[in-house]
Amino acid sequence: MHFYNNKFELKNYLIAFKYLNEDKSYIGNLLFNILNNILKEYTIWQKLLAIIRDNARSMNNLVNITRSQYLERYNIQIIDNRYIAHILNLISNSFLNYTFFISNNTKKFNLKIQDLNIKFINYKDLYLSMRSLSNIIKSIIKAIRNNYYLKNNFRKLVLEYKAKNKAKNKAKNRY
Repeated sequence: MHFYNNKFELKNYLIAFKYLNEDKSYIGNLLFNILNNILKEYTIWQKLLAIIRDNARSMNNLVNITRSQYLERYNIQIIDNRYIAHILNLISNSFLNYTFFISNNTKKFNLKIQDLNIKFINYKDLYLSMRSLSNIIKSIIKAIRNNYYLKNNFRKLVLEYKAKNKAKNKAKNRY
């Protein structure tokens, strides 16, 4: 649970820990019942404002059920926030999995690299440096995710970029 107290200090508490059997599939209905029971046990169900989650199908179902049930039963609108670091991680992993940046010791991969080195001999160093690119990208994402200073500066850069683009678009539309 995350919230701001009366002094506007961010507080974080683990209110419950529920063991989920790893051999069992947990669908949205079951997860909703677990979450709802915990919130009722601690009498905080009426204070639920948002759910921050990853993009797993079971989490999508959990959020959809929670939002509809809480709106129907208690007239409470639950905010659905997807965890951006998880999304960035999925994107970067997909990108890296479908390129030759990840070191791969299969014969097919090595033959492709040898072929590229023969065809483009001037770029031999580039191919070697590309192999380490995946680790560099992952390190940058981890650094931003785990460091508030970097995260806040990254957020500022994104906001500045959006503001510049918005101003450019307004200028274009004037004429």
